[in-house]
Amino acid sequence: MRPSSRRTDRRRAAALAIPAALLGVLAAGCASVDEEAVAALEDLAGVERTSSSCDLGGCHVDVTVVGDIGAEDLEVVLTEARTTDADGITVRLDRDEDADDPAVSLSLSDESDPDADGDVAALAVAARATAGVGTVQVALGEDGSGVDASTDGERPVWDVAEDLWRQVEPLPAPRLVTSGATPDTGERSRLVADGELPTTALELVRSVEASGTPGYTGALVDADSVLVGARGLDAVTALESAVAAAPGAGEVDVEVVVADNVLAYRGDEESGSGGPDGSGPGGGAGPEGATEEDRRTLLAALGASPEVQAGVDGSTVVVRGDDLATAADAVDAARAAEPEVAARVPVTVEVDGDVVELGTAGSADLVRLAALLRADPATTTVEVEANAPEDELEPPYDTEAQVIVEVAAPDLTTGVRQVAAVVASWPGEAESLSVAIRAVDPEGRSPSVPLRVDRRDGTWVATGTRGTEETIATGIAAWEAGVAGR
Repeated sequence: MRPSSRRTDRRRAAALAIPAALLGVLAAGCASVDEEAVAALEDLAGVERTSSSCDLGGCHVDVTVVGDIGAEDLEVVLTEARTTDADGITVRLDRDEDADDPAVSLSLSDESDPDADGDVAALAVAARATAGVGTVQVALGEDGSGVDASTDGERPVWDVAEDLWRQVEPLPAPRLVTSGATPDTGERSRLVADGELPTTALELVRSVEASGTPGYTGALVDADSVLVGARGLDAVTALESAVAAAPGAGEVDVEVVVADNVLAYRGDEESGSGGPDGSGPGGGAGPEGATEEDRRTLLAALGASPEVQAGVDGSTVVVRGDDLATAADAVDAARAAEPEVAARVPVTVEVDGDVVELGTAGSADLVRLAALLRADPATTTVEVEANAPEDELEPPYDTEAQVIVEVAAPDLTTGVRQVAAVVASWPGEAESLSVAIRAVDPEGRSPSVPLRVDRRDGTWVATGTRGTEETIATGIAAWEAGVAGR
């Protein structure tokens, strides 16, 4: 990652804060655990190993128990672990990865209710035996309990969540989050149950899935609100009809949004993504002020170019196709048709594994640069990311875009020359680029060099950014030769 002035300020602040924190620890006395109590844990039934550690945040005890431990033995382990005076306790059930055992772990704070230890132990053992469970993490704290689970893709998320909830419900202030992929089709979905299982919302989502409506990309159920993902504008109307016909449609707040992955859409807190008007459970303006309606408008404009397909990942419109140059033309046309919306909606282009992140400010000429680089048979990978002015990058990284290129070449000099020759032929208007070039030789060696290149008097001039003096000198010389056509 590139350093920025904001990141530097945070580092300075952290460096200044550490001595003060240390003084506080010295004044209060060093934290510790009862090591005899920790060692005694290893004598308990089912315990395989223990460890303890202390830092500025307090002391922690880790315990690993056999995977087939019983609930009563596990409760004893939790009870005895509390006698170590640790601020936090983590207990992991050992697992045989070859047998696809679920990964189950428990975290208890010293302020959590010890009366809940029995229910926590029962949940851990039951989760281990629940079909479709991939991982389960249980956290018991002063204010209640949280359970985060994922499925293994063999059963629907909704079925696994219902089974787990029977064990989660007895915990204090129970909250269960279950995520996973739909069996066979792979759509990502999530259920959030906070205090109670949202049975009406579950019934609705199951009905939508059973309808088999094309373009469904998954759902997010959070209490009495539901977000349904649609793969492109064409799927929205049909999914809205399926929602309207589902039981409980009038009792649940439901929104259909364009999202390749509805979890990324909903989970992108920075984007504030949500309803078509910028409100609702998923909703609102993105980092550039974009709304669901803005994204749909840009998708409709891209629909005028049948050579490409467009979807939404998080808050970004993703343009896909068979050719980078064609995708660049489609982006230009859509932005020209909807300039105000285009200024708010970030765009990424993906073609055959090559990725060009334009954001809102990056010119489609960067996609054409990627196309030129990819036209060279020696090029194996191209990644481009436009830098935004608000990134506040520090020199020498304050360029208009980052370009990462991997080429098949006998040595670094040859690889840099190849890339430099392409950049020199590019008619784009950018004045500065950060270019990282990796040359992979027939033996698999892959030397690389990062350069900053600036357009001066009609030619691209390279300077080194990091690396050994020898590598930088080699890179600059090779770049000059490539630009000059030597």
